[in-house]
Amino acid sequence: MLDPRWHADAQGANATAVAICAACEDLLARVGAPSAGGDAERALERLRARVEALLGEPPPVLGAPAAMPRLEVRSLGPTVLRAGGQAIDPPRRSRLILQYLVAHRARPVAREVLLDVFWPGSSPAAARNSLNVAVTLLRRALRPVYGDHPVVVFRDEAYALHPAIEVWVDREEFELLVRRGTECRRGGNHAEAVRLLRAARDLYSGPLFADEPYEEWIVAMRRALEADHLAMLTDLGRSLAALGEITEGAQALRQVLAAEPEREDAHRMLMELHAAEGRGYLALRQFDACRDALRRSFGMEPGPETHAARERILRRAHEGRSTRKAPVIAA
Repeated sequence: MLDPRWHADAQGANATAVAICAACEDLLARVGAPSAGGDAERALERLRARVEALLGEPPPVLGAPAAMPRLEVRSLGPTVLRAGGQAIDPPRRSRLILQYLVAHRARPVAREVLLDVFWPGSSPAAARNSLNVAVTLLRRALRPVYGDHPVVVFRDEAYALHPAIEVWVDREEFELLVRRGTECRRGGNHAEAVRLLRAARDLYSGPLFADEPYEEWIVAMRRALEADHLAMLTDLGRSLAALGEITEGAQALRQVLAAEPEREDAHRMLMELHAAEGRGYLALRQFDACRDALRRSFGMEPGPETHAARERILRRAHEGRSTRKAPVIAA
């Protein structure tokens, strides 16, 4: 099938290139892991690079393809790929290539970078062959939705997603909501902060690419995102408390402590929330939990600010008892 970007007058050499590229993809898919090696492999590499360069060049008259389906990448929790209402399910290694290109799509990714990330222990020839196979199978998985439109483009020794394709990533939506919500909280607009941060909380379905727990490049991004998640829950708890939503605010802070029991600031905020509800005994229990967590993990005591919060709570509780009337006991 000819690429729809090319009109009838633009066939000839371009049509031949498309046919050759399709043949190359079929060949690579059949080859699998070990390649033929030697001169045959080098010739195949040169041919593929030349054809892909042709396919990656925007056509001189028609421009980029229009109305291409949006690619949706759900990365918070298990990976889900969808495009045009259809699920995309490439083989694992091909999916990882797509995940990497999506995560780093601000600029093309050099082929050597992909080789180092995914096949660091392989010989250069074997790694290049494995990458070619992975990209081929990825394009094949995308073809039912995109036809022969070049979703993954290879040019100047680098891979990239075609710029005409809109890509939506839940991680990026989460980060945008958190950034805007934090700005609103700092500006005193707690109602809007709660709206935005609740949306971010609902979007966070689990760790980044949870079905790939050991890929090193994912682990580093996952840790940063988990820190953002805990900061978001802390900000949500603060804004909810400012609006008097004590119960939900306390729930958000307990989520923080479930992940990081040593977070003294979260313990202290929970103490204040319990005290605001008139439950000083729970506030004092929270202080004890804070002290136990810090001793267990770091061998240290709560800081002066937390001790001061405890003293305020004890003082209010004492003042409350002293103002109560003595009970009347019947004779």
